Amino acid sequence: MVYSTDLPQVTELEQFRPSTITQLYDDQQRVVGQFALQRRVIDTYNDFPKVLRDALISTEDKEFEQHWGVDVWRVFGAAWRDILLDSRAQGASTLTMQLSRNLFLSPDRNFRRKMQEVMLAIQIERRFTKPQIFTLYANQIYLGHGVYGFEAGANFYFSKKAKDLTLEEAAVLAGLPKAPNAYSPINNPERALRRRNLVINNMLGGRQDNRNRSATRQERTAEA
Repeated sequence: MVYSTDLPQVTELEQFRPSTITQLYDDQQRVVGQFALQRRVIDTYNDFPKVLRDALISTEDKEFEQHWGVDVWRVFGAAWRDILLDSRAQGASTLTMQLSRNLFLSPDRNFRRKMQEVMLAIQIERRFTKPQIFTLYANQIYLGHGVYGFEAGANFYFSKKAKDLTLEEAAVLAGLPKAPNAYSPINNPERALRRRNLVINNMLGGRQDNRNRSATRQERTAEA
């Protein structure tokens, strides 16, 4: 009850309309200008290719499809590190927790804000499906240089639509949410390359984990 004080209403997400790019057209329907406070293009879930979804989930939230908004072991692990290092609350945020923070909370790092982030994430998971949550996140996340969302990111960094991204390009974009300016291929191409390679390695590890889970399920079925 203490930490729920002043929590925003998750129901507001049902009418959520983020700011987008305003485009000006001439009489031949050609774009002659663009204006935006937040450079963003809204996409649906199916507009984001599987390679991008896999890249993001494998790097930011491996258990996204299984958890209920909070990855308990990651939270406990981060809390333990905070105690050992005498630092402030950090890390362990699932995609849903990141979404709740980006939409509703301040960027402050403290225990109260982390608990509010957890409670909001649980509420979001109860009200929305995984594809809906992913879509909200993918349209909202900041990717550097005034760009928000992966559709605008694909256009800004690679001059193409998100659905046309290659594996390497998707990995670059998926590596940006952690630190958009630090991993920007424009500002820091070498760091962006290392981050991209890490994302690809995470994807390979995630696929192996999925194969292992599938094999385990098959073994249990056979035993039954």
